[in-house]
Amino acid sequence: MIPSESVNLMVWAGRGVALIGGMSGDASSRLQEALALNILKSLGEDQPRVLGQVSWPIFNNLLVPGNSGHDLVEVMRSVLSGLEGQKVVVLQGGEKSAQSWLVEALGREATVWFPHTIAEIAGNPALKRSLWQQIRPLVAR
Repeated sequence: MIPSESVNLMVWAGRGVALIGGMSGDASSRLQEALALNILKSLGEDQPRVLGQVSWPIFNNLLVPGNSGHDLVEVMRSVLSGLEGQKVVVLQGGEKSAQSWLVEALGREATVWFPHTIAEIAGNPALKRSLWQQIRPLVAR
C-alpha cells in the first residue's frame, strides 16, 4: 500500500540498530535529530550515522515520472540496503498496516514499530515512556 500523504523520513544506523523516523516540518529538525540520536545511544549505539532523508512525493503532481509508489519503494530499498543484520526501529505516524511499502522496501518487518513521529514523541513524556517500554528489550540483546 503506497502512502496517499507525503512522507518525510530520516534514517540513522549504528552497528546493530537502525532507526527510521518520521520527521515533522512543524518542529525543529535539530530537536528531532537530537532525540533520534539519543534513542540510538540509549540502545548502545555510540556513533550512529545518517543514511539519508527521503521526502516523497518528489513532485506535487503524482503523474510526473518518479512519483509512483514503486519509485518510493525503490528509493527506500536503496537507502536501507546494508541493514540485513540490524534491528530496525520505526517511528512513523499512522497505522502499521498503512506502511506496508516500508516493509516491502526493508524486506522484512521492523523489530519495533512505534506509530508516532519523532516530533510527537519529543513533546509527550507519556509517548517517550511507551517507546522506552517497547525498545528496552533491544538493550538486553
